[in-house]
Amino acid sequence: MQAPTRPTSLPNKPMFFLGAKKSERMSNMDRYVIESAHTAGDCDKAVKEIALAGFLHQFEWGCEDGVHSAWAIIEAENREHARQIVPWMMRDKARIVKLVKFEQADPLHKNRSE
Repeated sequence: MQAPTRPTSLPNKPMFFLGAKKSERMSNMDRYVIESAHTAGDCDKAVKEIALAGFLHQFEWGCEDGVHSAWAIIEAENREHARQIVPWMMRDKARIVKLVKFEQADPLHKNRSE
């Protein structure tokens, strides 16, 4: 019996770039914070689903403080790619927020949020 073959090369651009240092980030990636809420009854299932997806080490949890949510900051090509790390059972409730850093006070910032 022959062993299964593995791909010999990876895609040119990863869909996610997790936990990277600023110097390692790809310029076309945006940063997002993911907030994934769940009920106290679904807590164990949420942890297991995120672990099965391979992203448990990226999330931080508020469950022990009575806030049944998990948060992660990731880099992704777009909002929908960021949403894909949330297991399907929680995806519709997840909040995905694009993050930006300001290097200086920006007078145009006020107009962006209107």
